[in-house]
Amino acid sequence: MAPVVLSFLSSGWVDRLGLEDPDDLEVLHWSRPEPVPPALAAAADAFLVGRTPVGAALLEKAPRLRFVQTVGSGHEQVDLAAALARGVTVAHNPGHNAQAVAEHLILSALYLLRRMGEAHHAVLEGRFQERETLVGPGLRDLSGLQWGIVGLGHIGRALAGLAAPFGVRLLYYQRHRDLAAEARLGLRYLPLTELLAQADVVSVALPSTPETRGLFDDRLFVRMRSGAVFLNVGRGDVVDSAALRRALINGPLYGAALDVFDQEPPDPGHPLLTLPPEVRRRVLYSPHIAGVTAQAYRAMVEAAWANIRRFFQGLPVLNVLSAADL
Repeated sequence: MAPVVLSFLSSGWVDRLGLEDPDDLEVLHWSRPEPVPPALAAAADAFLVGRTPVGAALLEKAPRLRFVQTVGSGHEQVDLAAALARGVTVAHNPGHNAQAVAEHLILSALYLLRRMGEAHHAVLEGRFQERETLVGPGLRDLSGLQWGIVGLGHIGRALAGLAAPFGVRLLYYQRHRDLAAEARLGLRYLPLTELLAQADVVSVALPSTPETRGLFDDRLFVRMRSGAVFLNVGRGDVVDSAALRRALINGPLYGAALDVFDQEPPDPGHPLLTLPPEVRRRVLYSPHIAGVTAQAYRAMVEAAWANIRRFFQGLPVLNVLSAADL
């Protein structure tokens, strides 16, 4: 009898991309916002999870459950402690959308360095003549700038490869130096505070952990270079939103590109959504879409199914999470 997998992936995405369920697994689907029907949960040997919360209550309804696979790298939607306590193996799926996220970072940096938000509104609001205040010293090429990469995982390495041909000087910080990556990608390691003081562009691709939550606070933002741009595609709670708001209004930052937020979706009164209009034009917002292109999503889903097959075939499973990941 084939193992039963309950997939929580959006049926709309799956259908539009022409993705088919594996023939060697029995696949059930649930992508509605309502609670999962108890009969579906009870039948499942495995869950394939997108952004659907998998908490202790749902796990309790799934006595047959042996394996949970996330489609992306994040796993905060899964109550890992509760799953491990029940003997359920949990795996995440990093790296398959790194190229997509890296391209988003290049887009974001250019948008801010070329002051496109301000330029867009100047034209729409009948202030075309303000081009004189935008051009020349106000606009910057990537060439010759210093780009600080915070977090040299899959995304950070993909970004380094994309950014280097623009002529940027690449800096990076992570907990442990990677000498091989430095040599291969032309990177220079700096402690975090030194990187922030030197970089014109700072991109952050960090997971949410006890060590990273709230890392970017007033203490770090005041160390950043005047006119720098700040890009976050990791997890929103790595940033103190109130501190980022102050850094945008009072300096030293010129602007920011935010694909993630500490609360998703953010409340309408969120401190980063209620910036003064002239400051908001220097912020590029997106609703956590940097890594969900058609190509990336296909690769993520295919890799997730492959890992589920490994589990049920008794083969080594990739990217298994443990208590150390809580």
